[in-house]
Amino acid sequence: MPVMKRDVGSDVLQHGQDDFESITVQTSIFGIILISIGLLYTFFGIRFFKITVFLVGFYIGAILAWIVLTNVEPSDGYGNSSGIIYLAVTLVTGLILGSIAVCCSDIAIYLLGALGGYSLALFVLSWSDNGVIQSKNGRIIFIIVLTLLGAILTFVFEDAIIILSTALIGAYSIIFGIDLFAHTGFTESVQEFLDGNHQVVYSVDTKVYLMLAGVLALFIIGTIFQWRVHRGEFGRRRAAKSKTAPSPAYSTPPENITEKKKKGWTLQFKK
Repeated sequence: MPVMKRDVGSDVLQHGQDDFESITVQTSIFGIILISIGLLYTFFGIRFFKITVFLVGFYIGAILAWIVLTNVEPSDGYGNSSGIIYLAVTLVTGLILGSIAVCCSDIAIYLLGALGGYSLALFVLSWSDNGVIQSKNGRIIFIIVLTLLGAILTFVFEDAIIILSTALIGAYSIIFGIDLFAHTGFTESVQEFLDGNHQVVYSVDTKVYLMLAGVLALFIIGTIFQWRVHRGEFGRRRAAKSKTAPSPAYSTPPENITEKKKKGWTLQFKK
C-alpha cells in the first residue's frame, strides 16, 4: 500500500491525476458548495427548519458516498472521469437523502445531533499528526461514541444541541471548503481517518493549527449568534401544530383563537 500525502478535496474530485494540489472546476464547485452551506448552518441553522433538515440528509448522503467510493476504489482509480464520478455521486446521493430527510423530519432532528457528534470527533482527532488516537479501532470507537452521544443528547436538550451541532458542522464545512483552495493540509485529516484504502500522511503544522483555530472561532461565534438571535425559532413543533386540522367534535367554529408564546414556540389553543 503506497504512502501518499495529498489533499483530500483534490483526492475526492481529482482521483487519477498526478497533481493533487491543483484547483480544478470540480474542486472549486465542491469548495463553494461547502462554504455556502457552511455559512448557512453556522449562523442560521436553527432558524430554517426545512433547509436545516434537508442539509442533514445531504451531508450524511455525501459523506457516505465519498466513504464508499474511496474505500472501494481500484488501485488505478476510476479512470479519467474520476473527478466527475466523485462529484456527481456525492451530490446526487446527498440530494436523495436530503429529500428523504425532509419527509422524515422527526428522525432527521436526531441525525443532526449525531452528525454534530461525528463532526466533533473528527475535529478532536485532527489536533495531532496522524490523529490524536493512533489506533484505527480506537478512532472508530471514538467516532461512534460521540456520534451516538450527539443523537442521545438531542432527546434531552433539543434546542441547545441543534445550535451547537449546526454551528460546528457549518464551521467545519467553511474551513474545509476554504482549504480546498488554500491547500494547508487540513483536509488530509478526513482521508486519514475515513479512508482505509489509501495510506495518507497527515501532519499538523502552523497552517493546519490556524485552520483548526478557525473552525473553533467560527463555532463559538456561530453558537453565540444563534443562541442570542434565533434560539427557539426552529419551529418543528410549531410547524406540526399548524398543520393539525380542527377537531370534528366541534359543531361550530371556535369563538376565537389566542396565541401564546412559551419558550420560543408559538402555541395555539382554543377558548
